[in-house]
Amino acid sequence: MISRPFWRQGMEEAWGEVSIVWLSGVRRSGKTTLAESLGSERILYVNCDLPSAEDMVRDPEVFFRGCSKPMVVFD
Repeated sequence: MISRPFWRQGMEEAWGEVSIVWLSGVRRSGKTTLAESLGSERILYVNCDLPSAEDMVRDPEVFFRGCSKPMVVFD
């Protein structure tokens, strides 16, 4: 994996100012890898391609109240 300190620092700074950070880019450009580089101890990763993701967030209030990690990545 290629380290992307510029982009990672940008995400960290953005999260310090706002509650949502949106990563966009072409397919296979490394968005998921960049998000995962924040560390599994800090992020809850939700793969929105899986049917279970819909069930998980059916009630957003319950979902976020039960979140044990400070960051959630929806991919």
